[in-house]
Amino acid sequence: MIKAVGLFLLSLLQVLGWILLLLFAVFVVLLLAALFVPVRYQVLVQNKKALDLTAVKFLDKLRVQVKVGWLFRMVSFTVDYRGPQGAAVRIRLAGIDLGKVRAWFLRKKGMRRSGQDAVKTTELSGGERTFEERTGSNCGEPPPGGDAASDQTEQAFEKTLPAGEKTGSGPTESPDLSAHNAPALEHTDHKKTAHRKQALRKKKKRFRRTSGREAGKKPMRGRAKIIEKLRRFKQEFTDETNRSAVNRLWIELCRILRSYMPGKIEADLTFSMADPARTGQVLGLISMMPLVYRYPCAIAADFESDRLYIEGEVLLGGKVTLIVFLVSAVRLLRHKEFMKAVRRLTGRGKKQASG
Repeated sequence: MIKAVGLFLLSLLQVLGWILLLLFAVFVVLLLAALFVPVRYQVLVQNKKALDLTAVKFLDKLRVQVKVGWLFRMVSFTVDYRGPQGAAVRIRLAGIDLGKVRAWFLRKKGMRRSGQDAVKTTELSGGERTFEERTGSNCGEPPPGGDAASDQTEQAFEKTLPAGEKTGSGPTESPDLSAHNAPALEHTDHKKTAHRKQALRKKKKRFRRTSGREAGKKPMRGRAKIIEKLRRFKQEFTDETNRSAVNRLWIELCRILRSYMPGKIEADLTFSMADPARTGQVLGLISMMPLVYRYPCAIAADFESDRLYIEGEVLLGGKVTLIVFLVSAVRLLRHKEFMKAVRRLTGRGKKQASG
């Protein structure tokens, strides 16, 4: 018997151990997926018809769609804006639309509630009918002579009460009530005055302390205050520690932006600035951008139109990886000059130096 119980406990511990190991493995896999699997995004700005920028409601003809997906679209989030129709939000988990699932549950819940309400109303109507049939009288009508009987009962009850407790008369106060409550009222007034005096005393001490610290300093106004702020900014900017910290922060931000910038850009646009000269200037500025030559972008200018418009579509796509941000954050935390600048800005460096 003892051997069987021991074997059962060992097998139970073995099963629990395998379950814990499986949960730990799932946790590790999800953590690695969150760190290394990128979140892909896609932005589509589209306008099939000519979009007149001078119109009041020019956004009614515009369509903007933003898609975000993770882990081979196992988790996806979509926002679709279609002008007057508004924005539609859709969330999918393993291909299942959570919005439709929620609507189905709400519809089922509403049908269940409506059925329960119908059953309750039928039960109440049946109960009222049986009660009326059982009593054979109408409950809404008072019995004959009921008002007179109730008046006589109230008069008899008032005769039995003391003079100060009769119904219809207000509550009478005892003559010793105010004398009994007078010490309590004086005590509360004394506590309030003591609290006010203590608060006033603390304010005076605080004012003396601050005035003592700022003794000999004249208040700066207007131009002098601006000059002082510029001097402090120049002092902080020319400091070698701050310059090194800002340089390191700029390098890490450039790395993050380079990793998160769109890797796919496609454009097919036709535009007009309502003036051939301005249209040519804008086209020259666009042709100077390297994005036009690096990615498949087709941009055409309409020099003959006399109205301001733009039509076509622009597609942007990229990815965001969490490990890139964490690596940059660890580099900044390990940089000594950056941490010194952070302590100086937060005021911790002054406290440590004074201590």
